[in-house]
Amino acid sequence: MADAFARGRIQATSDFDRLAQCDAILICVPTPLGRHRDPDLSYIRSTADEIARRLRPGQLVVLESTTYPGTTREELKPRFDARGLTAGEGYFLAFSPEREDPGNPKFHTRNIPKIVGGIDPASQEVACALYGAAVDSVVPVSSPEVAESAKLLENIFRSVNIALVNELKIVFDRMGINVREVIEVAKTKPFGFMPFYPGPGLGGHCIPQDPRVVEGPRSGGLVLRPLHSQGAESTPPQPQAPVHPLPGRPGIANALST
Repeated sequence: MADAFARGRIQATSDFDRLAQCDAILICVPTPLGRHRDPDLSYIRSTADEIARRLRPGQLVVLESTTYPGTTREELKPRFDARGLTAGEGYFLAFSPEREDPGNPKFHTRNIPKIVGGIDPASQEVACALYGAAVDSVVPVSSPEVAESAKLLENIFRSVNIALVNELKIVFDRMGINVREVIEVAKTKPFGFMPFYPGPGLGGHCIPQDPRVVEGPRSGGLVLRPLHSQGAESTPPQPQAPVHPLPGRPGIANALST
């Protein structure tokens, strides 16, 4: 990175007018939760407004921020269409979620497959060509909504399983069972199991909040919601979670979060 900056291949700027010089614009902005723990798209919307003011024919815009399914189509496309350009002809639009694991020596930007969902076939082709020049494997999908949903599934999967293993640690500790030995034994099963390990709870900027992102305006409060929401809510206070013995069952703990 330092070498790229030194050679002028990367430049940092807060001048939105320079967007007109770009052939491809990648949006990577925060998507925090609001006061009521609902998705806050203010950064996406304000960034899209700035891009729309400067959008020129032939540009590709890709949203990478984690968000609820439908954001690319419902928030970005109308803003860009209002410029008088047509998606797939005047400009190109896609969603491609970020995937990173900082500090992992095995996986890095180039060898992590990149999901790409274009708003139309032409946008799909252009976006895949862009990422194909930088990563080893591009995974095209049928729509931005599929790409948006895939990112949420990945993070909800982790959230629920982190919560589960932290709950089980409390139970097994009270039973005198080493939870790590249990996990090591369980992962000898060659299918249907992935090991997760207990820790202080959910960390980072995405896993603690992304399960809530799926509860966007299009979710309708479907049946998945209680499961992943409980996982996200039960984990943060885990290190201080009280453990109460079950009546009449010495050695067995009731560690379920309330």
